Amino acid sequence: MSKIINLVLMISGIVLLIYGIILSFSINSISKIIIIIGAIAIVTSILKFVLKRYEKIEYFHYIDCIVNVVVILILTSVIIVEGAIIKEGTVKNTSITDYILVLGAGLWGDVPSDTLTRRLDGAIELSKVNDNSVIVVSGGQGFGETVTEAEAMERYLVSKGLDKNRIVKEESATNTSENIIFSKEIMDSKWTSKEKYKVTIITNNFHCFRAKFLSKRAGINSVTYSVDVQKAIKPAYFIREYFGVIKSYFVDR
Repeated sequence: MSKIINLVLMISGIVLLIYGIILSFSINSISKIIIIIGAIAIVTSILKFVLKRYEKIEYFHYIDCIVNVVVILILTSVIIVEGAIIKEGTVKNTSITDYILVLGAGLWGDVPSDTLTRRLDGAIELSKVNDNSVIVVSGGQGFGETVTEAEAMERYLVSKGLDKNRIVKEESATNTSENIIFSKEIMDSKWTSKEKYKVTIITNNFHCFRAKFLSKRAGINSVTYSVDVQKAIKPAYFIREYFGVIKSYFVDR
């Protein structure tokens, strides 16, 4: 078992390291995370090799066993979480909804990034079968952005023919949890019916699971409408999202 774990760590570490280096030529922020994960896997593999070689030394055998247990627990959690992420990422719910909530995803100055553009295009498609729904665009102004994400999103949707009166902006959120919470406050304030409103959250496939469970935690009756992401960086987003889910589960309330 120890040899198998060691082999898995070394191979996955090398693959991630190479992938991260390739990504660094285009997307620096994500590539750093991938490179760090790859390096940790390789270092852990080397550490296990050293511990195994000198296992006759007192305590080294026990340390190796502890490392094995930790690695198995981490790999198990990765399989469970990534499975949930992948499953929810296949959902493209087109049922009638009261609100279409589009989550922000970064700008190039005042222009939506490719990731965000895909979400906005998804909102346009969904709005065609939901004529009466209100579109909520959520996102504040981040580093390197000249306007709020919500403002840029509204401009994009209007430029594609959507009625500006259908769009409501939430311009304060800086992360997914705030996207959900701040948007809920706006939707609550505008909703007048006694019946609970329905929300369809539009985001990229890797992000759907976290968005949905945070919305459920906030008390929102929601479904998701997933859109894809660039193929070359898709694995990186799914890998990074594991840590996003863990962080949101324990920290975001």
